[in-house]
Amino acid sequence: MLIFDQDIKEQKMLIAHSKDAVAFCSDDQLNIETVTDKKGVEGFLKKHELMDAAFLDITDTDGIDLSKNIRNAYELSELLVIADASISPMEYMTPDIRAASLLLRPFGTEQSRQVVNQFFHAYYRNQAGQKEERKMVIENRQGKISIPYSKIYYLEVREKKIFVRLKDKEYSKYGTLENVLKELSDDFIRCHRSFAVNKHYIDRVKLSENAIYLEHNIMVPLSRSYKAELKEYMKSLQTKE
Repeated sequence: MLIFDQDIKEQKMLIAHSKDAVAFCSDDQLNIETVTDKKGVEGFLKKHELMDAAFLDITDTDGIDLSKNIRNAYELSELLVIADASISPMEYMTPDIRAASLLLRPFGTEQSRQVVNQFFHAYYRNQAGQKEERKMVIENRQGKISIPYSKIYYLEVREKKIFVRLKDKEYSKYGTLENVLKELSDDFIRCHRSFAVNKHYIDRVKLSENAIYLEHNIMVPLSRSYKAELKEYMKSLQTKE
């Protein structure tokens, strides 16, 4: 977890309230890293591939842009923004930040405790609600993240790893595409020796270009060996219609 706040006193308050809230909601061990400036945030982004949650001070000169960068880097993370009356909600209540909670300055101990408690209670409710959906677990030295299959656009074998591509982010894990596909649902179909795509994101197939276009115009190669299977799948969709 990341806390970006210029005020050291606020940092200590948020750390204490976060630990209390997480201890109440679960048995998870909370690892918190605190930073006070743009350089600290950029350093965190370079070091950590995974992050569950962040508290972000957007009153800093670069606060809005840094929050957008963090959202882009951690698509599945929950964010709480710290703002004040000088900043219009139009600047931070946006799709490219997607804040789950707001802590408005000036705030005291009780307001901080209440907002942080609500934030983590909602976080764990969401986690519980998603348990029924199958997920891929990716683990590295920073921790682990569970990615719902429905968020995965495609899988790619590269550099002796499996790269899991989401809309605006990718994660990597060791393994073979064959073994990973055995774990996945039938929503995924192989289209190349090194690629498999989520059927639900297929927008169009261009056989003449040996290409599959997913939503947001994401292109994945289609090899001759897998064209017949793709054609059968697309034909089955037309039959259903």
